[in-house]
Amino acid sequence: MSESSTKVVICRINGEVIAESYVGKGAHLIGREDECAIQIGEEDPQISRKHALLYISDKRVEIEDLDSTSGTFLDGIPIKGRIIVLPGMKVHISNLYLDIQRFGVDELVEGTRLGSG
Repeated sequence: MSESSTKVVICRINGEVIAESYVGKGAHLIGREDECAIQIGEEDPQISRKHALLYISDKRVEIEDLDSTSGTFLDGIPIKGRIIVLPGMKVHISNLYLDIQRFGVDELVEGTRLGSG
């Protein structure tokens, strides 16, 4: 199996890209603090210093809200606990969204569509 990588693109609602991060397997902190692997540099009080955790494995991507100020949403639905992020889903934090792109994943993951679905 080849080594996989994950690109997290942080965008404004209008589609403007404001940051990109590449992360490997493991748990990655999302938020405003310098120690965050996926740092959102916005000074928006709705984005917590330690907002959410993104979990990456060979087989799946999961996200968990860390009792943030404004919450974390997956395709518009509030996240409660740790939840799987399927290909094409958008994670929303305040007025931003995260587009999570996987590279080098050899196997189909649960929920992946083939062709037109």
